[in-house]
Amino acid sequence: SPEGKALSEAAQLVLAGQTDRAETICGEILAKEPRNIRAMRLLARICVDSRRDAAAEGLLRRVMRIAPDFLPAHRDLAWFLLERSRFHEAVATLKTAVTIPPGAADLHQALADTLSIVGRSTEALAAYDSVLQPHPDDPRALLGRGHMLRIHGRREESIAAYRRCTAVRPDLGDAWWSLATFRGLAFTESERETMRRRLAEAEPG
Repeated sequence: SPEGKALSEAAQLVLAGQTDRAETICGEILAKEPRNIRAMRLLARICVDSRRDAAAEGLLRRVMRIAPDFLPAHRDLAWFLLERSRFHEAVATLKTAVTIPPGAADLHQALADTLSIVGRSTEALAAYDSVLQPHPDDPRALLGRGHMLRIHGRREESIAAYRRCTAVRPDLGDAWWSLATFRGLAFTESERETMRRRLAEAEPG
């Protein structure tokens, strides 16, 4: 359609940094099709780039009202809120987003991390489990799960999560550091060798 071609042109202009012309095109499209969610979403991005936060948020929320199952708008709003440390609002947005088919691992991970930030550790643990169910070796989720299990006093399960994380990502220093802070934990020879190697790699020169 002519509007589809115009929207593609506007998207290319945004990538080229020509946001004024792109904004004009989006406005022209919306004058003809006031409920064009893709034009609104692109216009929201332009508003973010030009630091018009209220306008950007309003556009994204309007898109979500018009098309509640349009996942890209939920993702855009979630990142918008997270970047502004509006964590409680981001949790609400992400909780809706993860229910929209086909589902997205990055949103489940973001929900788990954000629940952890706001201190909702039981929910965060369940969210990390949701990430790990289809992706059992996801290092970020294993690390986060280890942290939440530790908060709940489940020492052995926490250690197991951290150890699995180091097995999957031996270069992930946070997991090694977390293991090292367990009092009385005996490391295997393989683990000690990996830690020595990691320390040697970190030395300058």
